Amino acid sequence: MWRTAQLSLKHMIRTALLLSLVTAIALGSSGALAQDDAAERIRAAYAAHDDWQTYTVQAEITAWSAIVAEGAYDSGKSYWRQQERSASVVGTYDRSAPDNVAVSLTVSGTADLSVQQDGTETPSTWSADMDAALSDGDLYWRGSFESDPATNFVLPGDWETFTASDLSQVPAFTDLGLSRYLDQDRIDPFVGDYEAWLDAADSIEGPDTIKLGGGATGEVYTVTLPLSAAPELVASRVSVLTEGPNALVTRDALLAQIAEDGTLVWRVVIDPETGALIGQELKGDVNTEVSGDALLDPYVSLSVAYSEQQSVLFSAVDEPVAPLDLSTNGS
Repeated sequence: MWRTAQLSLKHMIRTALLLSLVTAIALGSSGALAQDDAAERIRAAYAAHDDWQTYTVQAEITAWSAIVAEGAYDSGKSYWRQQERSASVVGTYDRSAPDNVAVSLTVSGTADLSVQQDGTETPSTWSADMDAALSDGDLYWRGSFESDPATNFVLPGDWETFTASDLSQVPAFTDLGLSRYLDQDRIDPFVGDYEAWLDAADSIEGPDTIKLGGGATGEVYTVTLPLSAAPELVASRVSVLTEGPNALVTRDALLAQIAEDGTLVWRVVIDPETGALIGQELKGDVNTEVSGDALLDPYVSLSVAYSEQQSVLFSAVDEPVAPLDLSTNGS
């Protein structure tokens, strides 16, 4: 019953996402407010979000990256990496007891990765279709996971408990951000440091009116800012280049270069009647190069291109949340 309801909700909200944030069907601008007024309206919407006790969220994430590194002359060292990935998350959050947050998720995702090191190419793929939950301090999961090349990891078909450290054993779950969505990082999985983002804004445009489906409309503000104002969005994505025996560059140097050259477009959807937060879209883009002492021997050049987009809609704010059946045969 729970999974059927989740999938129905997933389909409904995904349709709304496609009709609104992704395709952005604009009905026309209602006139630009002064930037300070727009910032205060956005700030008020997110401040109210901080006090939500319960809510449901649908998120769609797509990302693409390409990395090229060259070794010193005659070293024979080279590195090339390209990945495309996508994910869909439907989640219900109950924060009414701050010390005992409850989370239920339906998550699906895929990724295609190709790595070529010193002339040897290694392609790989993975796909996941799963449920996960946090209840009474314990983590649960079930579903299906496939990868090529195959691994020994298998998701259980029925609910089973797992630990936070289990997430780190499967790189795909780091890509999916499961730890963050399951409240293991103790930060909001969808909303960043909006105060710092507004303070760093290069421009705020809007509001524009868009259709949300079902006859509803929303007002959209578009905020453009440097990626340096939102380091939390990229910090978790660089470990593949900065850690382990195949590290290419020092972490601090890469993050600094990404922050300097990256841009972030932040679109905020607000209810025109109540001023409540309805949704947001984040689109970050980076195209940068690193050289010099920041690179680890024997590499002398590194190019990084990265683009990620996250669209989110919120619903059922402060509505009652039914207990999740986590029994072995619960459905």
